[in-house]
Amino acid sequence: MNRIVRPSFTLWLVLLLAACAPALTPAANPSVVAPTGARPTAAILPTAQPPVAAATAQRSNLFLARPQGDTGPLIAYDMPSGGVRFTLPPGLLSADKQHYLAATAGAGTQLLAYDLSTGAQTLLAHLTGQWALSAVSATGHWAALTRLPSDSEKQSWTATSTWKTEVQVVDTKTGQTAHSIALDGNFAVDTLSALGDALFVIQYLPAVKPDHYQVRLFDLTTDTLQSGALVDKRDPEEVMIGQRWQAVAPSDGSWLYSLYLRTANNTAFIHALNTRDKFTLCFDLPTVNGSTLDQLRAYSLALSPDGQTLYAANPALGVVAKVDLSAYEVTRAASFSPDPVIQSAPAPVNFGVADARGLYFTSGKQIWAFNAGTQQVKSLSTLNTVISGLALGPDGRQLFVARSDQPPALLDTSTGAALSSY
Repeated sequence: MNRIVRPSFTLWLVLLLAACAPALTPAANPSVVAPTGARPTAAILPTAQPPVAAATAQRSNLFLARPQGDTGPLIAYDMPSGGVRFTLPPGLLSADKQHYLAATAGAGTQLLAYDLSTGAQTLLAHLTGQWALSAVSATGHWAALTRLPSDSEKQSWTATSTWKTEVQVVDTKTGQTAHSIALDGNFAVDTLSALGDALFVIQYLPAVKPDHYQVRLFDLTTDTLQSGALVDKRDPEEVMIGQRWQAVAPSDGSWLYSLYLRTANNTAFIHALNTRDKFTLCFDLPTVNGSTLDQLRAYSLALSPDGQTLYAANPALGVVAKVDLSAYEVTRAASFSPDPVIQSAPAPVNFGVADARGLYFTSGKQIWAFNAGTQQVKSLSTLNTVISGLALGPDGRQLFVARSDQPPALLDTSTGAALSSY
């Protein structure tokens, strides 16, 4: 079945070919709609190789908040004091949370790196022309930049044969361009492999006013675009288009888990891209009858510390989904009373953080806690300002809450009570 939604409005809200995953077992709530689909056989799936443990967002007692999503500015909070240590311009954070890169375009383009302990800036490379930073490898060793075409160029591109996409892959250790790539067609960079041997791109078809899209692999060892698309092995014929909204990755970059929204039927799914073995999977998320696009945008993703579980929580729908990453399936969902106040924004502003005990998540001003043992969700706290990030303290007993226009709050993870540290 073809499910088509409208194209997205930024480079990172890209459109994707994917296919649906096995059925979800919902919690006992008649309003929750579980996706349907046949369970795959082991013969058509690779042996499960779970990712390594997810990296913590803390570095030298810092919390790195992304109040405007994973391509926006970065604010480094000092967790002991609650003060702002430094603020960085829009850029990309590597999956290992050790490298932050940004690109500034002027007469040319500067590729910049920032020290995540001090905020100090270093010039890595200077590129001729106008380029946008598109991806950073898991270790920060490689960066992909896409050339920004002029308005006159875009107006002259009337067919696939005339549309051009140019990408440079820069070695950040040397500042040198390792690969200069020219592709015939309309492409966007999705991600780089951790080893720098593969570039994953999304091709828009047709290039002008596209109506479908596919994931392609550019082999950086041979500098060739591989034929065919990367599709879900379980249902390679089903074409589905979605709007990319948020993504998370384990620290080794072996996977990229992207949240997509289908605007045609107001549903959501997770597209899982294995950058090591180079295959894709797709997991449908639970929805609620009559759900809207604004409600779907309240979904947030969070990885468990051991990298074995991916949580997808939506306080607007009152749903938590739990994806078992070793078995390639959505194994459980919990339901709770949804938040009637929906915060609609042009970028992801909903956040989640997980530990061994469960998940803490928010969208807007309220915080919920999901207990992995009891499979229950409770309202933890409601604040009087917009939340811009969450982090857990070292022992899991304190929840650090960044706020958009006030100093951070420190909450007790069991009771939600404000602690006196700040």
